[in-house]
Amino acid sequence: MRGSQGAILASSVAWMDTFFDSAANLIRYPGNTGRHAVRESLWYAAGLLVQRRDAAAPRALRAIDAVLSLQFDRPCAVWDGTWPRAPQETLVRPDGAEAYVSCDASRQIAVIDTKEWKVKKLIDAGPGADGLAWAKGK
Repeated sequence: MRGSQGAILASSVAWMDTFFDSAANLIRYPGNTGRHAVRESLWYAAGLLVQRRDAAAPRALRAIDAVLSLQFDRPCAVWDGTWPRAPQETLVRPDGAEAYVSCDASRQIAVIDTKEWKVKKLIDAGPGADGLAWAKGK
């Protein structure tokens, strides 16, 4: 890729390099070092591969593997084959009856009935909550 397109790609990938978390193999959301961006990590990996730098290919493949490991595998469910926006974002109970979705602005977790897709209740996650691991049911 040459010219202005190549320059934009190089600049974008260089910017995303600063957010790459090598332990998780995902990029972090800017301004939130504890939360990872799943879909954006695929864009980052694609940018690395388009640049065709041999040293970047292993990082791109690790990011792709990390994203694929987060893919929902729930045959017949409407979300089958999709991904959460962040690994901390959504958890569906093994029986598939309820989904827990992070609502960061309100610091609450929505418990959703997956048959009717309605919010059953909200769980207060408390200050500093980042994802579902810190939510306590009542």
